Amino acid sequence: MRFVRDAMVRDIIALAPDTAIDAISQLFSLNCISAAPVIDQTGRVLGIVSQTDLLDAERPRSDAQGQHFYYRVWRGEIRAVGIVCGEPPKQTGVAHDVMSAPILTISADATVEDASRKMLDDHVHRLFVLESGRVTGLISALDCLRSFVKDAAPARSPREAS
Repeated sequence: MRFVRDAMVRDIIALAPDTAIDAISQLFSLNCISAAPVIDQTGRVLGIVSQTDLLDAERPRSDAQGQHFYYRVWRGEIRAVGIVCGEPPKQTGVAHDVMSAPILTISADATVEDASRKMLDDHVHRLFVLESGRVTGLISALDCLRSFVKDAAPARSPREAS
């Protein structure tokens, strides 16, 4: 049996509420991610932006141009601020305009099976792991599958490993 803490990703890209939609699209593409939490300056979670949120043309957006920065979060602490290219934005709107809230979460002490079941029941592809209101990790459907494969793999003896 594996726990969420064993399968989750601990290094996360997070967005500020005023991160420009163009910057978010670039971040997702450059980092091969499909969603990111929106956090305030103290690391508290406000919501989530996913690819689907960016593609929803019907969602109202403000006239804000937004900033081209993001956070790197490691185990709940903001470790760095990054800048996405400084090109002028092509569209208006910011993370706060398109984010979904509240986000779906799970405890690091839950089992991977519990995480999988929750994702299936809630029709989502990822859950954020929170501690004291701060994101400390993320577990995706792919992380769960990887964990199941590891559990199903036959144990190899030291002789077979060489």
